[in-house]
Amino acid sequence: MKNLKNKSKISAITFVLVLTISAILVALPAANAHDPAWNVPAYCYAGVTPRTSGVGQQVIVVFWLNAIPPTAATDSRFGDRWIFYVDITAPDGSIETFGPIDSDPVGGAYTLYTPNQVGTYTIVARMPAYEVIGLPSATGEPIDHASVGDIYGPATSEPVILTVQEEPIEEWSEAPVTDDYWTRPINNANRYWYVLAGNWLGGAAQSFAPGCSPYVSASGFGTPNGDAIGHGLGTESAHILWTRPHWAGGIMDEMFGTTGYQTSHYQGISLGNPIIIQGKLIVTYRQWAHGDSGWWVIDLYTGETLSLEDDTSIPAFGQIYNYASPNQHGGFPYVWRTSGVTLPEGYTTEPGKQTWEMIDGYTLQHITTIANVSAPRGSVNVYGKDGSILYYNIANGRLTVWNSSATPTLLGGPTGTAFWQWRPMGGAFGSGYGIPLTDTYVHDGNQGFSLNVSVPDLSGSIQSVRDGEFVIGGTGGSNSETGGIVQGNLWCLSLKPGQEGTLLWNRTFTPPRAAVPDPSIVNRAGATLGIVDPEDGVFLFEEQLTTRRWGYSLETMELLWGPTAPEEAFHFYGMSESIY
Repeated sequence: MKNLKNKSKISAITFVLVLTISAILVALPAANAHDPAWNVPAYCYAGVTPRTSGVGQQVIVVFWLNAIPPTAATDSRFGDRWIFYVDITAPDGSIETFGPIDSDPVGGAYTLYTPNQVGTYTIVARMPAYEVIGLPSATGEPIDHASVGDIYGPATSEPVILTVQEEPIEEWSEAPVTDDYWTRPINNANRYWYVLAGNWLGGAAQSFAPGCSPYVSASGFGTPNGDAIGHGLGTESAHILWTRPHWAGGIMDEMFGTTGYQTSHYQGISLGNPIIIQGKLIVTYRQWAHGDSGWWVIDLYTGETLSLEDDTSIPAFGQIYNYASPNQHGGFPYVWRTSGVTLPEGYTTEPGKQTWEMIDGYTLQHITTIANVSAPRGSVNVYGKDGSILYYNIANGRLTVWNSSATPTLLGGPTGTAFWQWRPMGGAFGSGYGIPLTDTYVHDGNQGFSLNVSVPDLSGSIQSVRDGEFVIGGTGGSNSETGGIVQGNLWCLSLKPGQEGTLLWNRTFTPPRAAVPDPSIVNRAGATLGIVDPEDGVFLFEEQLTTRRWGYSLETMELLWGPTAPEEAFHFYGMSESIY
């Protein structure tokens, strides 16, 4: 609970800081060469909240410069960051220094501090002289900016006083999580009720139990993996909100005895691909008797049909995108179509790529279209930590990530405040890229890569992704009487900022022995690599022919258990796993 309260305080301070310094953007120097380089005067500021605290109670120290790092103003994902130090003098005269601390793109930063003495603390923030270098960048080369080589600072803030008393300051009392019936929308004031707010987005969001997003196995191409669970506790009591018939069913007529109506997917109707978002249930249908298909939009709380779309271009999955920038904070609900999307006249999608349509998750109205989406078969679909739809792929010695949120034209413009505004409909003000506010604008997905780095020569494919942390890949090898032993191999690449593509480890193992001398002559493969689960430090093998499993240590590559006893016969048709 304390961490959440701290985050709330941080957000409040950040918001005030953004309002204070975002106006500086309009005063950036023109992009002319500086010869000789400029020595730019800088002014440092600091603040603390709360100004009065109790011993052992954490406070937030914020600090910033009057200027935004000029290369970061060009592209907030990259560019220089100011480097700060904070000196805190305790009541007994001792000094504690924090740093170096990198600023955010708008030139501010914060640190948390817990005082342990009663009395007056003095806080001073400072930035040593900083030479603009134009790094990091998307290409690895310095950003082409007139300020490269300029020197900012040094700068030191005025002292800030923190008063610490023996008695603790009473913290804000949050509304407790209800155990009673509740409805959407959940009031923002009930902050801790977030644990109830699960959606079912489909796609990669529910591919690895429990509540995996943004963690997903590579098992299956965009297919839920076993009995997966979404985020959110919901209620644990048995309850039925409503029921509704969706096709002729039940016992037919006395003259037919015990026979019922045909409701299977060979005739009747099939329902599938459910998406739950913003209190709506979106479900696809196919009426085999009529040969038509489409999708229902149903009120999740009443069962009422809100709309019936006779359209074969059905939504594929949902998304909640948590966009955060110096100018915007908060989420957006979307539903995506990834097939059957028609482009306006004059636009095309390249062979081998997809066209996606973004639909508002509340109104279900069209927002925009992205052509040239790079989601090749074999890539791994992951929901990023901000809700972005990511496709990780390794090919031709490169690790790439196609990112639904990375295409620059989804923002209001290429620089300044426009760059920090989410405008997928095509630009808010007719500035920046000069894109008018329109529902016919098509974004070029070829620009939507958030990562493209070289990697070592490695065998196999991606098995697991932990967005922003690491990617594990490799091959399961084989082991049979006729084919002998082909060693399996697993490797791990870093995804940490600045270390993307770095090899962390590379290990081999002996896979389990196949049940038959030559798996290639039977109607199922031998033992195959299944889930790679770094949280539990294991990877699993399965063999559909015999319905057996094996478990291996991800650290030592040694067999931990297996083969298990054969499972039920119908697992011959498919074996899946969920990790709990």
